[in-house]
Amino acid sequence: MNWEYYNLLRLPEAIRDAHNIKSKQRLDLVGVKKSALDISLKPLINKKGQLFVYLGQRTPWIQSSGQNHAEWVLSNSSINLTSIYTDPDFPELGYGYPNPNIKLSNGEPNPMFAQRNDLYLIKTDFENMRIQIVVLPNEKANSSTQYQKLKYQSTNVL
Repeated sequence: MNWEYYNLLRLPEAIRDAHNIKSKQRLDLVGVKKSALDISLKPLINKKGQLFVYLGQRTPWIQSSGQNHAEWVLSNSSINLTSIYTDPDFPELGYGYPNPNIKLSNGEPNPMFAQRNDLYLIKTDFENMRIQIVVLPNEKANSSTQYQKLKYQSTNVL
């Protein structure tokens, strides 16, 4: 199975100041590992070659139902990457997936459409402003199973 791992965190204040990064909600890519040649999150890379997201609270227009709910979202300046769906018993573990629509709400083409069936397994550390994302290409249909495996593995780690 192909996979990608992304490690994003809030950069230290000195680095943010040196690069004129004002937002404290910005998480920058500091590490990536992958089993394939392509990068699923490539549409998020800006003109400077940076990949970063903003961590924000879910707005009322993002709906969710059932036991799992989305309290947080990851976006960049122009794209909502994913909502983070969590189980109240495992608030540090979540999952999400890209917007599956051909067009964004503003009518522009969705740059993440090709990845619409990908699954994101997400580990959050809000205290240290760090997010780890494992991308499983074409696993959205298996999100429940993969999320249950993640929760099981997290409770059985030494």
